[in-house]
Amino acid sequence: MAIKKRYKVASLGLSAREQRVLKSIFGIVSNRPRSYELSVIDMSKPADIYIVNAEDKIARAQLRQLCEAAPRPALLVTEVGVGEQTQPYVRRPMVASKVLAALDSMSG
Repeated sequence: MAIKKRYKVASLGLSAREQRVLKSIFGIVSNRPRSYELSVIDMSKPADIYIVNAEDKIARAQLRQLCEAAPRPALLVTEVGVGEQTQPYVRRPMVASKVLAALDSMSG
């Protein structure tokens, strides 16, 4: 039997609608061996992965600050792509299969 692992994912700069989409995606895959839950940002208990609005400068600054204290992988959500950026990203609108593929590769 496979060991189940649940990863805490915190969002930075995403709209309420995008957060609801993530909750729905995470709910669908909650019984997989690798699953995800949307969590709040807590400096004392950092998330395992961050999902960040790439167009929001405040969210990106917050990510840098969080990763200085505890480096974690981040998935960028963007309208147009991120150019030469080496971080993983998904384009809007978020598609469940692409979000999960990115998260699985980051948590694997």
